[in-house]
Amino acid sequence: MTLAPGARVGPYEILASLGAGGMGEVYRARDTKLDRDVAIKVLPSALAHDPERLARFEREAKVLASLNHPHIAQIYGVEDQALIMELVEGQPLKGPLPLETALNYAHQIAEALEAAHEKGIVHRDLKPANVMVTPEGVVKVLDFGLAAVAAPPDNSNPAVSPTLTMATRAGVIMGTAAYMSPEQASGKPADKRADIWSFGVVLWELLTGHRLFEGETISHTLADVLRGPIDFEKLPRDTPPAIRNLLRRCLDRNVKNRLRDIGEARVALEAAPTDQTTPSIETPKDRNWIPWIAAAVVTVALVSLAFVHFRGKPPAPAAPLRLQLEIPGANPSGWSFLSPDGRKLVVPEGRRLKVHFLDSGETRDLADSNGTPIWSPDSRFLVYPGGNQLRKIAVTGGPSQTVADFSGFWGAGDWSKDDVIVFGAGAAMFRVPAAGGVPVQITAADPARQETAHYRPCFLPDGRHFVYIRASTNREKSAIYLGDVNAKPEQQSSKPLVLSSWGPWYAPSVDPNSGFLLFVREGTLMAQPFDSQRLELTGEATAIAEQVEHNDSSGYGSYSASNNDVLVFRQMSASAGQLTWYDREGKVLGTVGDPGTYQDLALSPDGKRLAWSKFGGKGTNIWLLDLASGASTRFTFGATKDSSPLWSPDGSSIIYTSYNDLYQKDASGLKEAEILVKSNEDKHATSWSRDGRFLLYDADHRGWLLPLKGDRKPIPLVTEAAHVGDGQFSPDGRWIAYISSEDGALPQILVRSFSMNKAGTAVEPGGRWQISNGYGLLPRWRDDGRELYYLGGDGTVMAVDITASSGFAAGKPHALGARLTQQALWDSSADGKRFLSPGGSIGPQPFTVIVNWQTPLKK
Repeated sequence: MTLAPGARVGPYEILASLGAGGMGEVYRARDTKLDRDVAIKVLPSALAHDPERLARFEREAKVLASLNHPHIAQIYGVEDQALIMELVEGQPLKGPLPLETALNYAHQIAEALEAAHEKGIVHRDLKPANVMVTPEGVVKVLDFGLAAVAAPPDNSNPAVSPTLTMATRAGVIMGTAAYMSPEQASGKPADKRADIWSFGVVLWELLTGHRLFEGETISHTLADVLRGPIDFEKLPRDTPPAIRNLLRRCLDRNVKNRLRDIGEARVALEAAPTDQTTPSIETPKDRNWIPWIAAAVVTVALVSLAFVHFRGKPPAPAAPLRLQLEIPGANPSGWSFLSPDGRKLVVPEGRRLKVHFLDSGETRDLADSNGTPIWSPDSRFLVYPGGNQLRKIAVTGGPSQTVADFSGFWGAGDWSKDDVIVFGAGAAMFRVPAAGGVPVQITAADPARQETAHYRPCFLPDGRHFVYIRASTNREKSAIYLGDVNAKPEQQSSKPLVLSSWGPWYAPSVDPNSGFLLFVREGTLMAQPFDSQRLELTGEATAIAEQVEHNDSSGYGSYSASNNDVLVFRQMSASAGQLTWYDREGKVLGTVGDPGTYQDLALSPDGKRLAWSKFGGKGTNIWLLDLASGASTRFTFGATKDSSPLWSPDGSSIIYTSYNDLYQKDASGLKEAEILVKSNEDKHATSWSRDGRFLLYDADHRGWLLPLKGDRKPIPLVTEAAHVGDGQFSPDGRWIAYISSEDGALPQILVRSFSMNKAGTAVEPGGRWQISNGYGLLPRWRDDGRELYYLGGDGTVMAVDITASSGFAAGKPHALGARLTQQALWDSSADGKRFLSPGGSIGPQPFTVIVNWQTPLKK
């Protein structure tokens, strides 16, 4: 119903049209009784002429009228099929806005939502068009709760996508397409957490000036809401970590993991700093001075802390100081551990342990190690796995000593103030005196949780309790737990502290009764307050740094903290890169595609296309790149994790992992994916035989052979107890190259013969040959089978000549000139003359050192 100026609705005189929306046309009117201007929203005819819905609307309007808040536009009542509302003078919300302004407006919106949610009222259609800003900068949220009774609009034009109400088999979709929550988009019931999602989308738009989800049609937009990537790298650089973390929690598609109360957002916005500038000590011309400046800064900071502690006075809050530290020779990626006194950093160079002294800039070479080391409480010694033993060595050098015998898969460890060492070995934790002795088992894997490993313990201040990871084949059950060094396996706590697959680190604070638990969540380093007396987490987790280096398969994270407020971490080298072709000598031949994040590279058999997995917000999906044109196309649209693509021998289809399961999909993308292997284990396909009959895949640190004909029953690739994976069929199908790591030893490249019995139910026994004479990963065959490649520990491409005309013979491995920056990301051309990998020249990634890193968390 259209109203002309001068028309009346009850005691209200129409003055002018203000526009139209999903709930009907809106007019400016004069209240002739109270002598004030109001806004009148005339209800759509589909609603106004439905007695049942109109009665329901009038009942709900009475509830909505009870909302009385400075940031909510007041609803006065219902009159003649029209809604009478407060007239808000101002402009609709629009980004981008300066950081301080955006957070101010977001805080006011959060206050409005909090007031409504406390009364059980859900907005259901929060969007910038429903938020007005007065000339005084006061935010007013409009149309609370009205989406629930909106009529079906004309949804053919996504540009004017109004409030959307669409009947589906699953239920009713209500809201505006670009701002509705995934549960609304899929027709599921919506509660206050739907408003929290929409709040996150609105805040994103305030910060970036761009819609988070915007498709060509409403259907495309809904598809993006349900499955589209959320690239948090697109947020402005000055967005505080706390706000990035808030957005991640608001925009979690899993409602069970989403921020549960908008009041938490209000608190986070109140506490968030708006000045993110940090002092810089590096200039391009003075990079050689970095280690010395770093040493001086750390030394001064630590001496100051020690002086204050000696004087017995609490230290005054000091601003965090951030600097970059380069350690020549350190592995391009991998773990690093800061000593308890904050003066030393142990890093690997190949398999060698090296200790870098932050106060002097000196680096000392110590010993060969088969895994991550353990610091002594006084920072004078390291314990590490060497061969089949735990060994101890002074950080100043000298001969090492045996602590205990050790076998199994190394799971890192820690050394308590009471001189007890706790370490992980496969699916259990053990304790042993630091002076030496026989290890005693103190934890055991729980089969009910599909646990496969216990690792990365870190002692709490009492020297008795520790935190550690229990890893499960079901990622949703992998978590950080509390352990007791004096308990038996069946006595250990079964209550998880934090859901995470990466090792925790406890950092004490100036308060002897509390500290912070560091852990990784979705690639972001988090810190959460921990009460060391009550042994429980308190408060909210805060984001410290994004894209922190961590290893999905091992659970190690490259971050650590000292006992005196120093934090060191290293960010992922794969955070962004340019796909680059190298020749055998390492010369750059050219680049393809756009700079970005590349994972799980897989060249098609004809060498014309590349499949890779790309992370975006909560989801990882498979993308395809045409190497000739540089055009990329999205191949999967999952909202969780699609990764590890593998081409079929003829290039017509791709197998990939979606969460734990293997799927096969036509490479054209026109057909739906079909499930190939379903089980709880985390798995990924590694090779497809040329004849199309067999598939190799990894699951639970083991290699498996899957016949693609018949009953498709998986068969173990090897029977020996070893960490086996990344199997690769030779072109003629007679041999399989794979990696194997036994008894904690470094991974080696092996080749074994391959044949099936006549029934096709088992692998026939045959020969086995060791190919590498040192660290080896990711084997690849040349197309004619006469050469085999793999990566050494420092990213060097190694080549081995193969003779297999009469039996199998392998030559001596020799290094090619190519060295790849991102060691886990590479593939080779069929002729072995070119290698593809993201990044530029090889070089160590810098470490980030933050002194006084806890200061912002104490505000």
